[in-house]
Amino acid sequence: MKKIFFIILFFLSVYTQSQVSSEEKIIKVEVVNDTSLEKLNFIGKNEIRLNAINLIVVPGLNVFYERVIDQYNGYGLSMFVNFSNPDNLLQRRFALNPYYRFYFLNKKDFGARGFFVEGFSSFASIQQEDINNSMENSFEISIGISIGSKLVNKRGFTFEWYTGVGRYLTNSELAVHVPFGLSIGKRF
Repeated sequence: MKKIFFIILFFLSVYTQSQVSSEEKIIKVEVVNDTSLEKLNFIGKNEIRLNAINLIVVPGLNVFYERVIDQYNGYGLSMFVNFSNPDNLLQRRFALNPYYRFYFLNKKDFGARGFFVEGFSSFASIQQEDINNSMENSFEISIGISIGSKLVNKRGFTFEWYTGVGRYLTNSELAVHVPFGLSIGKRF
């Protein structure tokens, strides 16, 4: 009798296990790395910055607009207006500077931050002293490259430093100009 009882228990346990395994469901979960701008939306894709160095030292106004393409790229335009008296031999009075940036070592979800390399051009109105010691205005075009780093906090406030060098293409007397600055801004 004990053998029959154990045989019945054995068949019941096999039967219940087969019922449980047939009712189990497999759930497939797929993790995808998303590099789109969806993660940037809570901060924004547009950024306005002000160069504090030009505002204090020159005095002049240097305002930047940048559009974030993705975590690793951005493009923009900066505008420089000089408010000081033209007492130097060479002085930029007004400039528009389009640029394109490549961001590296970007480890935050909101992107377009960290170390960057920038290619830029400059369309500038320059006042310089000519050979007769009179001031002469000229329009100059330059191209150049900059490096820097940008910090962005979770509320979208930005701080960056940058420096670079540009070469004038339209005037053989003017060799280079050196853009540099500390900028504070807001991404929206």
